[in-house]
Amino acid sequence: MMELQPVYCVCGIDTTLRWRSLGCYSDDTNHRTLNTTIVVSGNTVQTCEAACAQASFTYAGMEFGTQCFCGTVIMNNAASVPASQRDIACPADGS
Repeated sequence: MMELQPVYCVCGIDTTLRWRSLGCYSDDTNHRTLNTTIVVSGNTVQTCEAACAQASFTYAGMEFGTQCFCGTVIMNNAASVPASQRDIACPADGS
């Protein structure tokens, strides 16, 4: 059985200011893929994206189903991983 690893599922703002999925990336607590934590009540992918956009970040990502992270770059040479290897779904919206 393949071991699941903590991953972010990341979205980025394109030139039309719409969010689009950029896939999932590996992460660890010492080398975050996105470097700013945003606390959002009742967090969903959409509320995380909105909070990151309001704070002028280019990227938004969810981890552990409820944690929202933002950044202007994908940090630390994060490796892309298949969405099938996500460790936890986002409970607020089922994704």
